[in-house]
Order: sequence, then C-alpha cells, then structure tokens
Amino acid sequence: MGLNIHDYVYLITSIFGTYTIYKFMEVFFDTSKTNKKVEFFSYIIYFVLISVIYLALNIPILNLISNILLYFALSFNYKASLKSRIISVLFIYMILISIESTIVLLSGFVYTHGLNRNPLYSSIIGMITIKVVSYMVALIMGGYKNIKKGTDIPSIYWISIFLIPLGSLYIILTLLQNFNLNIYIVTSCIIILFLINIIVFYLYDTLSKVFKDTIEKLALEEQNKYYQRQLEIIDNSYNNIKFVRHDMQNHLTALRGYIEKEEKEKAINYISEINDITCEKKELSSSGNINIDSILNYKLQEAQSKGILISLELKVPYKLNISSLDTVVILGNLLDNAIEASSKVKNDKKIDIKIKYKNSILFIYISNTFNGSIIYEGEKIRTTKEDKGNHGIGLVNIENILKKYNGTMKIYHTENKFNVDILMYID
Repeated sequence: MGLNIHDYVYLITSIFGTYTIYKFMEVFFDTSKTNKKVEFFSYIIYFVLISVIYLALNIPILNLISNILLYFALSFNYKASLKSRIISVLFIYMILISIESTIVLLSGFVYTHGLNRNPLYSSIIGMITIKVVSYMVALIMGGYKNIKKGTDIPSIYWISIFLIPLGSLYIILTLLQNFNLNIYIVTSCIIILFLINIIVFYLYDTLSKVFKDTIEKLALEEQNKYYQRQLEIIDNSYNNIKFVRHDMQNHLTALRGYIEKEEKEKAINYISEINDITCEKKELSSSGNINIDSILNYKLQEAQSKGILISLELKVPYKLNISSLDTVVILGNLLDNAIEASSKVKNDKKIDIKIKYKNSILFIYISNTFNGSIIYEGEKIRTTKEDKGNHGIGLVNIENILKKYNGTMKIYHTENKFNVDILMYID
C-alpha cells in the first residue's frame, strides 16, 4: 500500500517529534555523561518503530502503549532511579497527549471511534502545530534544573506525584471516548488537566530542590561536628604534649629514681601513665587531609567506645578534588552503617577501612562484621534504623553523588561480613 501526503507529513513531523522527545528527556535526566552514539541510535530505533506501528496499524491504544514503553526504554540512556523513570515517562506522555488532544479537538476533529479503531484525523496544519507546540513546551520546561539532579524524595511524595499524571491520562482518554460531551467542554477539561500537570511538575522540581537543600544542610551540620571534634583532638594533643614537656625534668628524675632502686614495675607503670596522658583522644587518622581525617577520627572514636576493633589503611594526599560535603555524605553514611551493624554483634566486632588514591582514582573499601540480618526492598537494601526519615543520608544519595565523579559502588556480603567498594574518578 502506497503512502499518501498525510503519511509523508507524519513521517517528516515525527522526525522533529523524536527530537522533541529528546528535549523532554533532557528536562528530566542528566544527559551530560551519556554514551552519545548509543543515545543517537536509540532515538533512530524509536522513530522507526513508532512510524511502522503507526503506518501499518494506527490503532490508538497500540500507539499509546508502544509510546509509553518506548519512552521508558529511551530513559535507560540516562542514569536514574526506577521511580524517576516512571514519573518522567508519565509526565512526558501526559503533556504530549494533552497538547495533541487539544489541537486535534480545536482544529475540528472529534473522535468517533474507540481506542481500538483507526482515527480519521488528517489535518496537515494540525500535525505540524502539535509538534511545534510540543517543542516549545519542552524548551520552556527545560528551565527547571532540579529534577535532573536525581535527588531521591520520600515514597509518599513520589506516590502523590505519580498518581496525578496517571489519573489525568485516564481522565483524558475517558473524555475522548465520550461522544455526548460538547467538544469545547472536553477541550477545556484537557487544558485544565494540562495546566494542573504543569503546576505539579513545577512542584516536583521545587520539592527536589528542597530535599537536596535538606541533604546538604544535614551534611554541613555533620561536617561541622567532625571539624569541631578534630580541633578538640588537635588542641588536646598539643596541651598534653606541652604538659609533659613542661614537667619533663621531673618525670625523668622520677624514672631515674625507680631505675636506680631497681623498681622496674613502678618505672613501667609511670611510663604508661605518661603515655595515657599524651594519647588521650589521639588521632586515629592523620593523613593530613582535614576532611577525611576529621570524619574518620570522629566516627572511629565512636566505634572504639562501642568496643569495635578498628583496622585502618589510609593513603591519600592532603588535598583531593572532591567536595567536602560529598566526602561527608559518602564516608559519614558508610561509617554510620558499619558502626550500627557491627555494634549489634556479640563477639568479633570489627571494621576494616582502606582508603587509597592513585592515578586520579579514589578507592574506598569498608568492611564490617554484622549479625547476618539484612532487609531488601526490591534490589535495594532497606535501613533497619528506627528513624528512617531522618537518620543519615542514605545509600541512594551516595549513588547520586558518585554520578558526579563517574563513580561506582559495589555492595556484597557473606553470612557475617558486609562489604562496600567505591571507586571515584577524581581529576
């Protein structure tokens, strides 16, 4: 069967429409670190598939399902959580179908068939207008930058946002099948639903920013705590050394007396007392990197107070090209989890830490003993802490930070040992 002028216009406008889909994906996802060749060919495949489905069958319900599934497939070009992909695809499709339905209805077409029959719309001007307006909306929405940062929001908010475009889509499809309603009433309802979803999109963007700011505030508070403790440790060490140095002559005289009297045990005890004074609140980490040292000294002293044995191997320069807040989120959260898990073990409480930097790669390895109890939520590990809303920053946010450094995180465990490997590429 040959193609008519309508089919040719559809194919031409669909090329522009495919680019519009890409612009919408840019609104919701960070495209800067995407494999551009794979991304380009995936959009070509999308165009080919959607064109074949339309020209060969052109059944509305099939077009709807195939578009949603293909949008979802295209989202895998970009790093994002499953929740972000679902929300993004729903918003994109909801916005596009609202624009298409409004222009179709206003240009004089009324749906006279169900979702399983071919529509009769053939306005060339209308088809071009749909693509142009869709592109303009994508450009306008591109001004919102917070959604693509991938900040994880609580599930209750996600569900609320998810239901609005999903419900709107259902209402639009229902309206388009109700032949008794006035065309202008249907159009008005669709426009109102479109505006509601645009407002919800704005609220979603604002909510992402609020939670991002909250995370940064929590990280900053944690960082200040670590720095304060580090200063206390340094100040305490300095005062103790000054104290011993001031009384050094007296200490040496006392030790000489014990030795001359061959009171070996008293001499050893006296040396131990001096050592205890100088080692009080000692630095467990002394690499010279203030960010890493302050976190490790704070957390590891907490671990020691809970009877946890610490093994630390640290080889990092005094300065790393990584945000201090990012360091707090990654190390602070991992160490919190390790201390929490290891403290629940009756015997063999232990945490092994290795942090190394070489050839622009930062390697972090943290291993801890635990009681073997892990709760999974899908493929993700769910926290066992009672205060799930406010405790720590979360593994999800660590993953979001690692994206900035093309980093990876590998979590694995045996029956009694939990391990986390992190690689970060730092220029």
